[in-house]
Amino acid sequence: MSGQRRIVWLASYPRSGNTWTRLLLANFLSAAAEPVGINDIGNAMSSALTYGLPWFDSVAGISSSDCTEEEAESLRPAVVRFWAQEAKREGREETPLFCKSHEACRTTPAGEPLFPDDVTVGAVYLIRNPLDVAVSWAFYNGNEGFADSVAYLNAQTSSIGGAGSHELRQWLFDWSGHVESWTGAPFPVLTVRYEDLLADTVGWLGRIASFLRLDGASDHRRLEQAVAHSAFARLQENEDREGFRKRGLYSRTPFFRSGVAGDWRRHLSAAQVRDVLAAHGATMARFGYSCRATG
Repeated sequence: MSGQRRIVWLASYPRSGNTWTRLLLANFLSAAAEPVGINDIGNAMSSALTYGLPWFDSVAGISSSDCTEEEAESLRPAVVRFWAQEAKREGREETPLFCKSHEACRTTPAGEPLFPDDVTVGAVYLIRNPLDVAVSWAFYNGNEGFADSVAYLNAQTSSIGGAGSHELRQWLFDWSGHVESWTGAPFPVLTVRYEDLLADTVGWLGRIASFLRLDGASDHRRLEQAVAHSAFARLQENEDREGFRKRGLYSRTPFFRSGVAGDWRRHLSAAQVRDVLAAHGATMARFGYSCRATG
């Protein structure tokens, strides 16, 4: 890993498989006989080091509460670079710094990239059928009417975090805008369809590990163990037993609720499906998703 480039962004629109992918990677990197705990992945692969208020305040030297959102955004690239420099000082130059992000790959009000290319190795971008994303997002928020969720995916101004939360505001754009922002990023990006990861988890985990040049990327036994440790049934059992800190505040269902592809057929109305297809059909077709209401 050369120069200052050491950050790997694990990016996705919300509810697109980011947490599962991080668990797969954590179990692969651990290569331990026991699975990594579902509440432990945040220690190494969270968004806290770029969006978390305590970290931002300590590095920026100013409380985010004393800044406008635009002022805080303008400071964020420097916070990211500080993180990369700290890793170098701590002797972790050859170790990737993994960071989850749901934010669109965009620029500050001053035009500076929020995800600086000079400290970025690349990104793994998870993409999922937006019809399924709409359903999963609705359950996560405890609002299973689905109309609000569809409207959220279709709105240019959707965001997470911000006032009243423990994280800075993160703007998403609409679903298509989010996809286009990351697949067109100025650094190497491996785009992984959630549906493909489900169908061939060992194969795609190997591709991710190879893309990131991780040791053991071709070790089939190690890949299989990581996949077994991250099996959805096991994650559900762990959440039932231990709880999960990232479960939606208003959710009435588990975080690891279903994990299947095509769940939208059981939940979305014909009108809701048409709304998603009208807004995102071109992007869906580009990535191999059916643009038929009965697809």
